[in-house]
Amino acid sequence: MPIYAYKCSACGFAKDALQKMSDAPLTVCPACGASAFEKQVTAAGFQLKGSGWYVTDFRDGGGKKSEPATRPPRATPPSPASLLPAPRPAPPRHRPHPLRPPRPLPPPPRAATETLAMLALRKWLFSGLLVIVPLFITLAVLKWIIDTLDQTLWVLPGAWQRWLFENNIRGLGVLLTLAILLVVGAIASNFVGKRLLGWGDAVVRRIPVVRSIYSSVKQVSDTLFSENGNAFRTAVLIQWPRENVWTIAFVTGAPGNEVAAHLGTEEFLSVYVPTTPNPTGGYFVMLKRSDCIELKMSVDEALKYIVSMGVVVPGGPAVLATKPSNS
Repeated sequence: MPIYAYKCSACGFAKDALQKMSDAPLTVCPACGASAFEKQVTAAGFQLKGSGWYVTDFRDGGGKKSEPATRPPRATPPSPASLLPAPRPAPPRHRPHPLRPPRPLPPPPRAATETLAMLALRKWLFSGLLVIVPLFITLAVLKWIIDTLDQTLWVLPGAWQRWLFENNIRGLGVLLTLAILLVVGAIASNFVGKRLLGWGDAVVRRIPVVRSIYSSVKQVSDTLFSENGNAFRTAVLIQWPRENVWTIAFVTGAPGNEVAAHLGTEEFLSVYVPTTPNPTGGYFVMLKRSDCIELKMSVDEALKYIVSMGVVVPGGPAVLATKPSNS
């Protein structure tokens, strides 16, 4: 039940009365007996007693403190946010003084400086290799050719050979070799020379071991260097080793005799497919003429294109679009 505060307006007597809400209010003052006992309108305050009763305090306005509770209030656990450390305040931004020069940037760390130095050294090393390696290989090949051709000087008299060796004269073997080739070519081009070469060829072909080697080499040389031959005369573009994969090959001729009879009536070409970067190894295939696209580039340009693995593009360097355009 609630507790109500009463006060007599005649004598000032005050009292708290425990009443039901349905009971009529008190009117007679128990101290002076006057009918001036009135219920006070105050705000209620509640405290938990040890016995479990709730006491309504209507006397705060009168300056009287409520009774302390015998059971201490339950402590609320701290929230997780209160356990986190307080955020550090952001440092103030220092604006440079208009008359004071700006502070210089700190030097880069030592590790970054060493990395930049190593990259520069690596770039210089590869640049030097790109210059030195082709020059060295070219000079080495020329030296080997000159030393090999100088072996032809043995046909000269011994006194001449000693004089050339004592004076360290190099390169005369190249001139001597060219002179020998010109003389042999001039002899082989006339009627008498052709008859002599024919008799010599017949004699060599009768030697059991030599004839197989000589015949193969002569056939290949006649095919490659003869003006009437058609080997490596045309560069073509074919699909190899499967469809939609293209490579450059060389037409070496056309199938004949028994092979042509088995291929049918459609026209075929004998094609040599070189490998990269060594074009001396490759594959010999027979393809339909309709599957071969003739190129306008020369055989030399095609060989450079193959040996360089596509780096040396015929007609000048090509810029490859490695990323799709935005347009």
